[in-house]
This record gives sequence, structure tokens and C-alpha cells, in this order.
Amino acid sequence: MRVQIRLLACAFVFLVAGCAPERRPDLVLVAIDTLRADRLEAYGHELETAPTLASLGAEGIVYERVVASSSWTKTSMASLFTSRNPLRHGVMRERGVLPSDLTTLASALQAAGYQTLGVNSNPWLVEASGFARGFLEYESLLDPKRGFVPASEVNRSALALAGAAHPAEPLFLYVHYMDAHAPYSWRNDAGRPRVRLPGEGPVADARLEQLYRKQGLDDPAAHQRVLEMYDAGIRAADAGLSELLAGLDALGRPSPRIVAVTSDHGEGFREHGTTEHGWNIYPEVYAVPLVIAGDDLPAGVRIPSQVRSIDLAATLLGFAGASAPASFDGEPLPLTSAGAVDRTAVSSLGFGGYVPDRHYVGIVSGTHLFLRERVGGQVEFFDLRDDPGAHQDLGGEHPDARASAAFEASLVLREDEGRSEALAPETAEALRALGYLE
Repeated sequence: MRVQIRLLACAFVFLVAGCAPERRPDLVLVAIDTLRADRLEAYGHELETAPTLASLGAEGIVYERVVASSSWTKTSMASLFTSRNPLRHGVMRERGVLPSDLTTLASALQAAGYQTLGVNSNPWLVEASGFARGFLEYESLLDPKRGFVPASEVNRSALALAGAAHPAEPLFLYVHYMDAHAPYSWRNDAGRPRVRLPGEGPVADARLEQLYRKQGLDDPAAHQRVLEMYDAGIRAADAGLSELLAGLDALGRPSPRIVAVTSDHGEGFREHGTTEHGWNIYPEVYAVPLVIAGDDLPAGVRIPSQVRSIDLAATLLGFAGASAPASFDGEPLPLTSAGAVDRTAVSSLGFGGYVPDRHYVGIVSGTHLFLRERVGGQVEFFDLRDDPGAHQDLGGEHPDARASAAFEASLVLREDEGRSEALAPETAEALRALGYLE
């Protein structure tokens, strides 16, 4: 990607004031599902798992502390697309549908004259759930046997759509990869020695992963192997990102291009006793990466202040020279660290099959994490300055918890209006392969 560093003031003008540049940029949004930030070298991981993303970060802006709106895809992506905190859109259940009265990022960009194209590979984000709204073309690629398709297949569809787009009109392309999502073992390197479990001997990776993720196996060697398999999925997604960017370069579109890469949520590896995601709201599942790079943006910038996933939609609209709808809760992201301050984030999870009759709400202030389970009333409180992993619960009676408790109590959950979708057989089979349905 060509990154031209021009006057920073100009970038701020068109982001904040909404004045369009001479030729509006193509916008590319890549969501890598289940990608926790601390397993990336751009975020301090000691292993090379995502060199393309690291290179993109060196060419652009890395947001070091990003809070996702949920630890579950449907709720989190509903927030990202509508720029609303999760209690304000109310998409909490498996069969929930994105409310029709909310403006989405794609709808706003289409109204601004963008060709809006999307290629999704997550079964929760299919057209029937409302996630295709605002897209001129939206494809959901599902594999009922494996649960999802690899990034290379997603790219094939994405590049075909982008290649057919009109060159004189700006393009918004949304791509969703599932390569880092469980089950991890399908992409395992062949011929690697199997892990030996006490009393069992060598165990195949697929079974080892099942024992670890679903049956509570607590074994150091198994833990390490599962992390290695997860890292392999990250590398596969990163290779897909490299292929996508090269493919877009080869199209030779005349517009400048801005790329944003992020995730819907992270992944747990027993930091709080659970694996995967969708069980709770702790840093390992709400802390996600966000890298933005492209023409006319500064390079080599790192933003240490906390931001939110809901801020991305307003930012992309600013790049397009369009104003954010009044319904958006998010604000444009800072482009430099100068003057940037922590933004309080709301993350929520509940009412789904994994955590039935539970509703967790997390308030992440930048220095503290306040958690309340609204059905039972249990409260946890953590000082993230001394305890960034949120392991030492200080309790809801801690003096510093009062402000967060008052803020959380003021948040009203949008009433469930009964909108629901019957899961199509192909969608249900893909979700079952991913481990969501029994």
C-alpha cells in the first residue's frame, strides 16, 4: 500500500469537519474474528503471528487499547455497524435481528455515494439477521461441515466484487475472516509430534483441543499446544490480509485507499477459568486490535489512550467526507496521541444460549473495570492500572466503584421487540460445526 504523509492538519480537517477530499478514498474494513490483541507482535507478543498487520501498523496508526462492545460476535458487530453501545441496540440473543430503525455504517456510506460491498463468513452475521442492510452486494460464505471458509475463499469473492465495481465511484469493502476462530485443529501442521497426556499417551490435536475447550482439561502441554494452534489461525488470517491487499493493488483502482483492521472480540485461554468467548467480559475477550492505514494518514503512530469499537464507524464516515448520523454513539478516532484521552466503553453480554438468564454489563473507564450481572446483581471491580488482566476483584463497595456503578445503573436496555429469525439449516449446521449449537 502507498502511504503518503501529507499535512496532518489536512487529515484532521476532513475527518472532523467532514469536508470531502478531491477524490474520496476507497474504504476497506477487515474484521478478523476472535483476534485478541496480545497475541500480535504489533501489540507486544514475542512471536511473529501477524507480520502483514504489523507492517500495516508501521505504515499507519495502531490503537493500543480498544474495547469491543461484547465478547460475542452478533452483539459486538451490531455495535460496530450501528455505532451504538450494545444496550442501545438490544441485539443480545441468537435469533436477534438488527433493528430496522438504526442507520448502519454501510447505509450511511451508500447514502454518501459509496459502492458498498460485503463478504462475510460468520454464520451469526447472515442476511436474515439484518447485517446486509446498506450493502449493494453482501455474500455470506458458510461451510456447514467445518463452520467457515478460509480467508483465501473470502478473498476470491471480495476481489471479484471489487473488480466489478465502477472505478469512478468510491468503494466500501467489508471482509470478515474466521481463520482464528475455534476449532483450531483443522489448520494444524501435519507431522507435528502429538501431545502426551498422563494415562492416555499421544493425543491427536482435534481431540486435545476438544478436551481443553469443552471438557475442562487442565494440562500445561495441552494449553501450550492449543495456543500454538490458535496462533496458526492468526497467521492464516494475516496471510489472507496480505493476499487481499495485493489483490486490491492489482485492480489498479484510481482512488486512494484506507484500510482498517480490527476484531469483534478476543479469546479466552483459562485466564478466568473459561475458554473461547461469550462467557464473560474480561480483558482477554474485550481487548481487540485496531489498525488504520492509508493515503493521507500519518505513519508510525501509536495511540495509547483507550478507544472503543463503536468509534470506528464515525471515523470511516469522516474519511468519506460524510457526517455521522445522530443515532451514532461513537466519535471519530484521534489520528495522533496529542490530546487523546481515555474513552469510557460499554461492553455487554447475555440472554444467549451459553449464558441463559444472565446479563453482564461491563464499564471500562480506562483505569477501572466495573462488571455487573444484572439478573443476579453480582458486582466485580478491578483496578486495571495495577491489575491489567483483571484478576484481583476489589468488590463493588470499593470507593472508586461508585461512579461506574452509577453510570451502569443509568444504562437502559432497549426492549426486545420480538424480532427474531429462524436459523436456516445451513446456518445452523455451520454454527454447530463452530461449537455453538449442540
